[in-house]
This record gives sequence, C-alpha cells and structure tokens, in this order.
Amino acid sequence: MTSSPPSVRPAARLFWARVRAQRGLLLSTAGTVAVAVATVGFTLSWLHDAATSTVDPGPGADPELVVSQVADGARALEAAAPALVILIVLGGATAVAQLGRLVGIARAHEDATLRARGLSRGQATLLALVEGVVVVGAGALTGTVAAAVFATLLGMPLSGIAAAAPGTAASALALLFVFALAIRRAGAARRARATRIASGSAVVLVLLAAGLVLWQLPSARSGVADPIAAAAPTVLLAAGAIVALAVFGLLATAWAPLAARGTAVQPGFSARQVSRTLPVAAVAVLLVALTTAQAVFVSAYAGTWEGATRDAAALRAGAAVRVDLDPQSLDPARLPEIAALEGVTAVAPATVQEVEIGDAVGELIALPTAAVADVIDTAGLRAADSLVPETEPVETIRLGADAETLQVRATLGAVEQPAIVEGDRAQVSAGLPTIRLTAILLDGTGAPVTLPLEDDRPLIRSGTVVLTAEASLPAGSAPWRLLAVIAGTPPGFGTRQVDVTIDDVVAGTELAVTGSATLETNGPDVVLWLAGPAASGALPVTVSAALAARTGVAEGDPLDLRYAGSGRRVDAVVASIIPAIPGAGTELAVFTPLESLLHSQLQRGSSIVAPNSVWVDAAPEAAASVSEILGDRPVLTAVADPGTRLVGALIPGWWIATVGSTILALIAVLASAQTLAHARRGEVAVLRALGLTATRQAAIRAGELTAVTATALLLGGLAGAGIGLIAVPELVRASTPGLGVIGATSMVFDLPPLAIALAALVAGLASVIAAAAAVTQRHARTATVTEGDR
Repeated sequence: MTSSPPSVRPAARLFWARVRAQRGLLLSTAGTVAVAVATVGFTLSWLHDAATSTVDPGPGADPELVVSQVADGARALEAAAPALVILIVLGGATAVAQLGRLVGIARAHEDATLRARGLSRGQATLLALVEGVVVVGAGALTGTVAAAVFATLLGMPLSGIAAAAPGTAASALALLFVFALAIRRAGAARRARATRIASGSAVVLVLLAAGLVLWQLPSARSGVADPIAAAAPTVLLAAGAIVALAVFGLLATAWAPLAARGTAVQPGFSARQVSRTLPVAAVAVLLVALTTAQAVFVSAYAGTWEGATRDAAALRAGAAVRVDLDPQSLDPARLPEIAALEGVTAVAPATVQEVEIGDAVGELIALPTAAVADVIDTAGLRAADSLVPETEPVETIRLGADAETLQVRATLGAVEQPAIVEGDRAQVSAGLPTIRLTAILLDGTGAPVTLPLEDDRPLIRSGTVVLTAEASLPAGSAPWRLLAVIAGTPPGFGTRQVDVTIDDVVAGTELAVTGSATLETNGPDVVLWLAGPAASGALPVTVSAALAARTGVAEGDPLDLRYAGSGRRVDAVVASIIPAIPGAGTELAVFTPLESLLHSQLQRGSSIVAPNSVWVDAAPEAAASVSEILGDRPVLTAVADPGTRLVGALIPGWWIATVGSTILALIAVLASAQTLAHARRGEVAVLRALGLTATRQAAIRAGELTAVTATALLLGGLAGAGIGLIAVPELVRASTPGLGVIGATSMVFDLPPLAIALAALVAGLASVIAAAAAVTQRHARTATVTEGDR
C-alpha cells in the first residue's frame, strides 16, 4: 500500500512561508548576487565602451595602421575580460555558498519535519531551486539595473550593458547553481561538523594549474586570444588564496596548543576556538586573502603596465617627438625653427637607415653623441643607458665664434711649366682643370652640412699656383665645426693629375687644418683633410641583443653592414650589446654616434649620407607644429599607440572588479560571523556564568575576528606580491600588443590606488567586526544556560 505525501499547505503558501522565515538571509543573498552581477555588468560595459570608443590618431598618423592597432587592442581586451568575470563570480559564489549554508542550517529542523511528513527529496530539490531562481533572479535584476544606473551617471552608453548581458546571465546562472547546491548540502555539512572549503585534491589541481600557467606564460602571444594569458590571473590568484588558506590553517593549528599552555583564559580560549571553527573561518580567510591578493596584483599590473608601455613607446619613437623625412634628407636650416617652438627643449638630427647584416635586414640608428642624453629619456628607458659605445671621439675643429665665412687656400702642384706665368690667371686657367673645394660642417645640433666653396681662378705666386675658395656659412645653429675638406674636378676630356695641398683655412680665425691629395680628371673626389682620429678603423657600434643572438657576435667581433639597396659597405666592430636600440622599428638594430658614422663614411669615400630624421625632446602637444615646419610629415611620439592605450582600459576594469570583490568579501566575512555566532550561541551563557562579562566576551570575539582577518590580509598581500614578482611582467607583455622586448620589465606598484583599496577593505572589516562584537555582547547579556549547553 502506497501513501501520498501529506499536504501540510499548498506549495505556494509553503514557499512564501519559508521565504518569510529566512527573509534576512535571503535578502543578503539577493544583495550579494546584485553586487556580483552589477560588478560583472559594469566591468564588461566599461571594456565594451573602451573598445568601441573613437580614437584620435594624432597628427600625420596612418589611418590604416591606427585601425589595425585599435583592432589588436580590442582583441586584447576581449581576451582579458573572462579573467575579471571569473574572479568576481568566484568571490560572489563563495559568499553565496556561505549564505546558502546559513539558510540550510537555519532550516535544518524545518526540513527534517517536512521530510518526516512526506516531502520527497525531489520536491525538496525543486523547492530549493524555485527559491534560488526567485532570490538570484531578483538579485540579478537589481544588479543589472544598478550597473545601468552607474553607467548612465558616468555618461557611458547603455549599449555596453546590453553587450554585457551574456556575461551577466552566465554569472547569475553560476550563482544560482551554487546557492541551490549550498542549501541542499547544508544538512550534510552540519552533520559532518563542517567540511573544509578546499579539499586536498582541489588544492593540488589548482596548484598544478598555476604551475602550468607559469610554465607557459612566457610563450603566450600578445594581441591574440591566448588561453594561458586569459586564465593566468584567475588561476594564480586562486592558487595564492588557497595557499594563504593552507598557511592560515597550519598557523591556527600550531598556535592552539602553544596558547593553551598558560592558565589564563586568553589567548588559549580564542586559539582553541579559531582552531575548532576553521571551516567557518576559512570562508572569511579565503575571500579576504583573495581580495587582498587581487588588489596587490592589480596595483602591480597597473604600475608595471604604465612603465612598460611608456618605455615601449619611448623605445619605438626614440624621442618624445620624431619626424622621418625619408626619402628626403634633413635641411639643417629647419632645426632652429623647431628649437624655437614652445615646449621644445632639445632637437637633434638622426639617421635611420635600413641595413643588411648577412642574410638579415635591420636598421642603423645614428644620433650625435651630445644629443643622446638630451632627446632620449635615458632615465626612463633602461635600454638606452649604455647606448653610446665607448670609443675615441671624432676631433672636429670649431670655427671662430664670430665667423661668417669659411675660406680655404690651397696650392696646386704638377702643373705644366708653360702655363706658369707670374700673376697671369688666364694662362694658368688654360693649363689646369677646374678644381672644386667643398667643406663638410657640423652645426650646433650635430647636423652635417655640405658647403660648396666658390673659388677664384688660380693665381701664380712665387712660381706656384694658389687657389682661394670661400663661402658664407649657411643658415643653421651655431657653433659650427669643421669635419672635412673635399676636392674634386668636374667631368672633362682626357686624364690629368693635380696635387692639391691645403695652405690655410680661415673662419673667423685661422684653423689648424693641413692636408693634401692627388686629384685626377674624371676621377673621384678626394678628402684633403678629415677630422681625427686619423687612423682608419672599423666603425664602433652598439648592437641589440636580438641582432647579437641572430648573428652570433660578441663584443669585439667585426660586423659587416651594407646599406640596403646599394653596394655601400660599413666595416663595423661590436663595441657593446644592449637589450634594444631606441628608435629602431625592428629588434635587429645597431647604433653608432652620428659623427662617427660620418667620419667612417669619409674614410671610405668622399661623400656622406645625410640625416633623414628629426628627434625632438618636447611635449606631445608640440608634435603638430614640428610636423608643419617639416612639410606636414607624419609624426611619431613617445606616447603609446591607440591600440596600446585601448588595452589600458583594462586597468580601471581591474579596479572596478576589485571594488566588487571587496564588497563581496565583506559580505562573506559578515556571513561567516553570523555562522560563528549561530554555532557558538550556547557558549556565551556558559562563559557569563563562569565570570566573563558580556563586554569581555565581545572583546574576545572581536579579537578573534581581528586576528583571523589581519592574518588573511597579511597572507593575501604576500600572495599578491609573489604573484606580481613572478608573473606580472610576463602577463603585461602577453596581454598588451606591441611591447616587444620591453614587455619583460621589472615590476612596479601603483601605490595610491592600492592604499585606497586596502584602507577601504580594512575599514569594512572593522565595521563587520564591530557589528559581530555587538551581537555577541547582546547575546551574552540575555542568554541562559540550557540542558544542551552543559
């Protein structure tokens, strides 16, 4: 004979009666869900708004390049978003599980009665599920509305909230599952005296996952949805929190017998109680440690990201403002105009030349030695600390301070005797080819200027032929320096040789310049004089670590460079190796002082390759004016590109998630305190009977909670700092496209927001502890000893 379950009351009346009985805990659960869903929705809305916002490409930027960079940044944001959502849901699920456990414990007798009166397991499960749908649904709806209100107040479009709907819905479903499961398992947990939050197998699994992430993170690719980079924050922070929980358990267990050796009530009583209620305290410890570790991690990520992107932008541009003029060369007359602009503190010419090194193609960067410290931020850019190789400087000769012209007098030898008639210019001219003299000067910025000298016809003096050539100094920056004097002949018929010897050079004052060479009609130009060092040698260069690894060279080794597209070679020697070359568009790059490069070119020929780039130390606002002076050329600034700046929206997203995690941690601590108060309700009357006043018991309870949360804060902070040290630099590189070798930089904390976050968490914990102490004090005043408390 079968019997149907007795119907105590209609299902709806039973449901609402159960809800009203535990409305406080259920409202707390709905509030927890609302906080979690609001945080998820607002975070995803923030990231969506950043990814779809309009980007200002800046003066002269390539629109197609900007579109590509923004697309890379949007993909990076999309790849990082799941980590934030999972961390928020993890904190919310822990708090919801604790509240659901409290609901289940409070209904233990009620559920037993209903089961005895015929409520089946399936009906009980359905009842818990319906209750969970109502509670979690109300919380999710409230959280979605709250996220929309916050977004509106901040001027964000509501399209972001709509785009976040899948994420918020998935989060709500996860919390619903956790809540329903917590209620159903509460009775079993109570009969088992409570279970630990993390089983041994779960701990091992999370630690193995963390080890896998750390192993694979250096290989993660930036700019793509790499699963390792996406999972790394969640896995590592979860592992850090679990390790902190395990350490807390060991400390509490070890402290209890040591504290119990004394005869006084304290600290033995508190130590024993914390040790006995570890499963309850574990929730608070886990959430507080996780939130603290997250705050420290976000601070490390933010500070490291700022430094890495700043250095990467400086490395890519080479200077605060840079304009490349290729295929044209630089007109040095423009440099004084740029130097006069507001906000400009230094300007320098530079050579950016594509070169071939073996079968590899790289870049040669040359900058005047004196300008390196002026236009390159060597303090902020560690790669430039040893940029200039230690080598013998080029000893140019400085022109007189009041010099307006440069005059060169030279003697011509090996002239046919019939042509030598004292003082007769015409006869001399008839017997000689035309001789052209050219001076190569360096202006005050280090820019080279090729100055042709206008000459008179040769004059016979004391039986020798004397040539005088002169020219006014060009427009440019003083002081001027003389680098070389070149002689040549125009094309002509036949072959003749002429010896040319410099007699004197005058520029405001007589310069110590001597030199001679033999010219040949239709032959190449020759260098009459070249600034020291006189000995011809290999060009000393600084090479990037990537180029050294590619070619297998070390310091002191020769390096064969060829200008791409021409047969011109540069015999170089590796003077030093550094991580990267500022201003190079590739990892395969070399640097040499501009004056050394020009000197090397003149040792191997009679012409130079003029600089084709302008590097300026100035505020980014001056970029447009610099571009206008140089013919509206595209400008590259030492500011992160649009795609990288887009990834920067991830940092506020992390802080938003941290705010939500802080609120959820406080709710979980409050729920743990409520659980603790419920579990220890019977002891307060006994302790009062033994002489501990209500105020004393409140102080003891506050001390216990303070010790637990303070230890969790400390362990969480250490876990976050450890994660930052071992993973944040690589995570920054993996999550931000375009960093290159700068991605693996040292960790830096962004301290102000970290201090605010920790202060808010500590203040919230203090409030929860004060409330818990007040509840204990009230119970201790009114509780009586019952038979079950004996």
